Amino acid sequence: HGWGFTIDDFASIWAEKLKCKPKALARALWGEHYLDMAKGKEPRIVKKPPKPGQPPMFVKFCLEPVAQFYDVVFHSPDEQRRDQMIDKLKLTNIRKTDLRTGQDPEVTAKA
Repeated sequence: HGWGFTIDDFASIWAEKLKCKPKALARALWGEHYLDMAKGKEPRIVKKPPKPGQPPMFVKFCLEPVAQFYDVVFHSPDEQRRDQMIDKLKLTNIRKTDLRTGQDPEVTAKA
């Protein structure tokens, strides 16, 4: 589909929201690391899942968003949800002209 991104790209997207430094987050996204979001505490990166079945950070913050975006473009086209994801993930390189209604999903995905 012409997509290309790195761990650093995902780290820069999520660092502000997770209150982490992008470089530290990039290291944590690769490997068996988990995010502990205990109530009333700052998020922290841990080596064991805080909850049974919790996915590693790479799955949660890299694979799942890609799969969700792919789904809203190809499997269940939903322009509103797609636009919300673009805003939430701050994908500023996507131009509004690339998101025209009725456009081929391949073109939207390549944007």
